[in-house]
Amino acid sequence: MVKNKYSATVIGLGNIGLLYDLDKLNDSKYFLSHTKSLFFHNKFEIKFLIDNDSKKLVQEIVKLEQDIAQTITTVSGIEGRFIDLKSKKSVANMRSRLTDLAQRNNLRLSKVTKSQQDLAKFTSANQKKLAAFLERPMFNIELSGSYHDLLDFIKQLDLLPNRVVVTHFSLEEQISLFVKAGQAKPLAIKLTLSF
Repeated sequence: MVKNKYSATVIGLGNIGLLYDLDKLNDSKYFLSHTKSLFFHNKFEIKFLIDNDSKKLVQEIVKLEQDIAQTITTVSGIEGRFIDLKSKKSVANMRSRLTDLAQRNNLRLSKVTKSQQDLAKFTSANQKKLAAFLERPMFNIELSGSYHDLLDFIKQLDLLPNRVVVTHFSLEEQISLFVKAGQAKPLAIKLTLSF
């Protein structure tokens, strides 16, 4: 985290000052205005937005209020479905549900390990509260089975009582000496899940 930030004031909220980015404030890929560039830069803190046209300021406030309301709705929806990490029983129950779900979908679970990452890495620098909430454990899971069984497994994750997020997966054809002629070779499946 940057300790010494420069204070910034944007004077004039016209196109380059703000309007080019007004509809894309949450999109951190493109920066078309001074306001958004300063907002997402970790060495600057916006202290004042100044314009002689009060309509632009009102427009900015309305847009920010809408973005805040949307973020609160999104976070509250996410928050309600994640498991309580303080409860070892909840974590154990979720792992058991995932194992049962894999078996019901003809997938063979061979290994589960805790990942060194968490969901917070998927948030931007200006989403500190969200990042703190998303410090969820991630698990690397190794399975074997067919592509279609994997798809069914992933679709059914949403039916579990708690949120499960797939953050990474990889597939490779598994080398097997015991495959009958004409039979598809099983896949070696690696998933990273967070819950």
